[in-house]
Amino acid sequence: MKIYSKQQLLDRLRQFRIVQGPLAGVSNHIFRSLIWRYSQPAWVYGEMTSCKTILSGSSQIKSRFLSVDPGEGPLCFQIASSDVNETALACDTINQLPVSIIDINAGCPVKKIRQRKQGSSLLAAPDLLSNLIKTMKNSTDRCVSVKIRVDGTSDDRYNDRVIKALQDASPDFVVIHGRNYRDGYDIPCNLPQIKHFVKELGLPVIGNGDANTPDSVRHFLNIGCEGVMISRASVGAPWLIQNIQKGLGITDNDFKPHTELCWEIFLEHINRLAMIQDERFALNNAYGLIKYYTKGWPQKEDLLQKVRQAKTLEQLESSGNF
Repeated sequence: MKIYSKQQLLDRLRQFRIVQGPLAGVSNHIFRSLIWRYSQPAWVYGEMTSCKTILSGSSQIKSRFLSVDPGEGPLCFQIASSDVNETALACDTINQLPVSIIDINAGCPVKKIRQRKQGSSLLAAPDLLSNLIKTMKNSTDRCVSVKIRVDGTSDDRYNDRVIKALQDASPDFVVIHGRNYRDGYDIPCNLPQIKHFVKELGLPVIGNGDANTPDSVRHFLNIGCEGVMISRASVGAPWLIQNIQKGLGITDNDFKPHTELCWEIFLEHINRLAMIQDERFALNNAYGLIKYYTKGWPQKEDLLQKVRQAKTLEQLESSGNF
């Protein structure tokens, strides 16, 4: 698997425009390989992984988070950290993998992550964020990126302080989600604040938030973003990026899945997950993933119920009757 330089990644970003983002509990190498089979993103993120897990997690946990599929394209590995020493050591481990970008998460809104002074809590500690990015740059020859959030309508007022911290640390790419960490998905993505970052930073910016159609992607490109991150919208629809690129005129191809094919892809996804850990792990994932694979299906409730009642993979496979 090829490791891409900054210029090669920037060229891909300008060509393909869309990046597949990280998803907790989803973005393992099985999910990523399906994205690559049906779409051509600029690159794909792995699941956010704490530096402690990278350094001292069990062999099973490490296998889940650190495995890479041979068929993947450019891979971005996202870490969670608030400790420069752990960050440096984690980068040493990641350097042994075919990873093109190491990204630090400074946007996660989850309470337990913030309580560890990680994720979006780093935005209130811009000096620490800058030091973590500098540590990453000193600890790897791969590209370094950071994923952040904006103030939104909150009184945090950290946008300009974060801009200065990022200019000081100079990551290769910056991903910006257009909401404050307190905002729910009912709050519109704040494009003007992302535009402010684009104007002031002088670094390649990737916009994030509510992107799932050609028009919604254009909104970010029109304010100067080099690319756009799509995250949960691709779950159960690994062809979504290709279809959006068709709408943008980037490719001539799109993918129109029918019910039976979606079911086949779902079963493949789940059966391959069983190989990561065990049948129970795969079934637990099936109970959550089925609602995404059946988006827009008529009369899907009966199938959802059958899938969630399955106690074995054999029962799961017999749930579909088309």
